[in-house]
Amino acid sequence: MELQIIEETETQYKPIFIGTPLENVPGGVTVIGADLPVAATTLDKGIVVGKLTVSPVAGEFHICKTAEVHAGSSSTSVKVKKNQLFKVNDYICNGTKSVKISAIVTTHADYDTLTVTAITVTAGMILFQSTSAGTEAANIALKYTPAGITKSQIDATNAAANSLTLTSGVVVRGTVNESLLPYPVATIMKTSLTDRIRFA
Repeated sequence: MELQIIEETETQYKPIFIGTPLENVPGGVTVIGADLPVAATTLDKGIVVGKLTVSPVAGEFHICKTAEVHAGSSSTSVKVKKNQLFKVNDYICNGTKSVKISAIVTTHADYDTLTVTAITVTAGMILFQSTSAGTEAANIALKYTPAGITKSQIDATNAAANSLTLTSGVVVRGTVNESLLPYPVATIMKTSLTDRIRFA
C-alpha cells in the first residue's frame, strides 16, 4: 500500500464586520463619485464615509480619504502606499499642518508620489484629507465628518470622469476588523466614530 500525501488549500472567509452590524442606514446611501481619481474602478467594502455635518441617514456621502506614508519620503515629495484615493488639488494633513497636492505620480509599483509644499512626514504616518492649507484648527480639520463604513463593493468605473453618484450599504454601529479594511484609518477618524464603531 502506497503512502499518498495530499496537499489541500483552503480560502478562509475573513469578514470585515465582526458579528452582525448593529445598525445600518436603511436603503443605503449615495457616495459622490466625483471625489475619486479617474483611475478608480472598484472600491472594496470597508471604506469610511462621511458628510459635511454628521448625520447617519440616507443622503450624499463622501469618502474620507487617507494615505499611509511610504519610506523614502521628503517634505515636498511624499511617497504614499498605493491604496489611496487622493486627487490633485485635494488637501492632505499630518495632524498639525495641511497642504495642497499639486501633482500625483502613480507609475511606481510600490508607492505613489504626492507633490506638496513642505510638510513633515514619517514612514507609517497616516495622512488624511483636510479642508484647506495652513496650521489653524479650521485648516487641519477633517473635510468630512466620518459617519459610517461601507458594507458593499462599489463599481466606480467612470465615476470620476462623469461625476456619477454611487450607492452602497453603510454600517453606522458595529465592530470592524481594522486589519481587513482597504484603506488606513486615521486616529482622528476613529475618534469621530468611537461611540458607534469599534475597531478590533
